[in-house]
Formats: sequence, C-alpha cells, structure tokens
Amino acid sequence: MITITYGGISEIGDRRSSNQDSILHLYGTVEGHQAGLFVVADGMGGLAYGREVSSYIISELKRWWEIDLPQMLQNGYTKEEEIQELLDQEIWDINQAALRFGKQTGKRSGSTLSLLFFLDQRYFIKNLGDSRIYRLRRQELERLTIDQTTLQPVRKNGTLYYKNVLTMCIGVLDVPVAYSACGYVKLKDCYLLCSDGLYNCLKEDSIFSIMQDGRTEPKEMAVRMRGHIPPGKAFDNISAILVRIEEKKRGVGR
Repeated sequence: MITITYGGISEIGDRRSSNQDSILHLYGTVEGHQAGLFVVADGMGGLAYGREVSSYIISELKRWWEIDLPQMLQNGYTKEEEIQELLDQEIWDINQAALRFGKQTGKRSGSTLSLLFFLDQRYFIKNLGDSRIYRLRRQELERLTIDQTTLQPVRKNGTLYYKNVLTMCIGVLDVPVAYSACGYVKLKDCYLLCSDGLYNCLKEDSIFSIMQDGRTEPKEMAVRMRGHIPPGKAFDNISAILVRIEEKKRGVGR
C-alpha cells in the first residue's frame, strides 16, 4: 500500500502588488479508491482579472472532486480513456465559463493550469500554459509537461529582444487543448507543480537538491525552494506544491 504526503505555498513574491496564483491540494479515499488532486493556476498578470480566473479554476476543480469524482467512481469510470475524457470535459466547462466572464467584463482574462490527479497507483496530467510539473524518480529529475509558448520579438526603448508568449491557457481561446500525460506511480516518487515565478528564478540543480532529500517534509521543501531565490529576485508570484509517494505503514492512517 502507498500513501501520499504533500504541501505547498503560494505567495506574492518580491515585485508584484498582488498574488494572481491559486493552488489546490486534496487527498483521501473516494468511493473506496485512493485519490489525490493537485493544481497550480497562474492568473495572467498582463490581463485583467487574472486572480479571479485562477480562483475560479480552483473552486470548480474542488467541486469536481466533491461531486463529480464520487459519481464517476460510483459509475465505474476508472479506465484511462474515461478519466482523460472527464478531465477534458471539466477543463472545457471551466474555459467556457472564463470566456463568458471575459465577455461580461469586456476584458480578456486568463490563467495557466497544471493539474496532477492520482487514482490508486496511476497519475494523470493536464497542463495548459507554462506552469510545470516535474518528477524526481530514482535520482533523476524529469519535466513531465511541455510549455505551451512561443518566442515573439518585443521592442522596448529601442532594444529588440524575445520573450515567451503563451499559446494556450484558460479563458482566452475557444477550444482549450491541454498537454496530457499519464502513467504509474512508484514508491519514493516526488512531484513538483509550480508556476513560472518559481522555475524562472531557480535552477534545476537547486530544485533537484531539495527534492532528493527524503527526510524533508513536502511543505518544507516548498519553503526551502522559495528561500533559495535571492532576496529581491522573485519578480513574479511564487507557487509550488510538492507531492511524495510513500509506503503506508500498517495500522497508521492520515
């Protein structure tokens, strides 16, 4: 038997006036199945109402966990293609609501979405935008998502440079196309979900060194990652969730 330990942080950073990020971490037994849902949503600061969209994503996925997931499992929908389809449908519904909100306010609003769902010994990933999911397995750090971005030229003060621009997110395009992945968990796997505010300021060597310390609790890992960013250099909001797969000891529950 396995169990999951987890923890996360979401904070304003050093330069922003507000936190546009939202996070969610849920774990427990649902209709006899061991399940976990972990989400990072990075509201787009360049658009209006980024915080509102990221918060809405979290509230809707919490509702999905509380209402739709139990019904799904009661109906026996546990096959890979069934779970993928149901997650895609939820993302579609969230995106449609965000689009309607944008039309009502007359302003474009959007958010990235990194979702990691566990069911028994399987994991499922849905990713839109440039928030990321990493996994440390057997001392190897691997990025499990692909950034949905493109390099575009920008001229500022007469200087031409290139910046990454999102090609996909929640709340901007009519058809949300998530990067999807799935697989099986293994004991001692450690997963990191994070916004670009974290990984843009932290080298993968630092991420690896923190994640490979099996004695540190996941919440403390997230705090340590934040602490490794030099003072004043956290230019964006910082969000991180750490999830570790561990062996469940007999007679011990959460």
